[in-house]
Amino acid sequence: MQLGEKRQQHLRGTLVLLLSFILTACVQSTTTFIPSDPPPADPVINTASAIDNFYGHMLKVRSKHRTFENFQDDYVEIETLIRSLIFRARIGQYNEAAQNTLDEVLDKWLKYRNLHKKHDTYKTQLARTNRARFTRLLSEVVVGRESLGPTWLE
Repeated sequence: MQLGEKRQQHLRGTLVLLLSFILTACVQSTTTFIPSDPPPADPVINTASAIDNFYGHMLKVRSKHRTFENFQDDYVEIETLIRSLIFRARIGQYNEAAQNTLDEVLDKWLKYRNLHKKHDTYKTQLARTNRARFTRLLSEVVVGRESLGPTWLE
């Protein structure tokens, strides 16, 4: 081997070693500074947030683009979240008042979904009113759950 080839091999080896140190440091720094899984989120607040987000997106769109088709997947996702809360209520995580409120939330959600499907539009004022209505109702659920105290599910 010539002196130039030895030097190139040595340089390559040094670069590989340096690169492996850098990559190891990057992996260690991300695992050190990125927190582990976040604590479990509150399902009522998640549902309220999803509904608020739903109406927020709806209000950003012009009324002629508020067709049912544009929102039908969101309706299904949010209905699933609401039904999950009702299930939690049935197994005793919430008090009776909160259970009744969740039933009302589902009834209203289905009612407004069906009206949206029937008319294929959603008026701005109705969207604002319903956004506030669901926020109020789900706030009542949180208060009702807290009055029950900690449960074995938490």
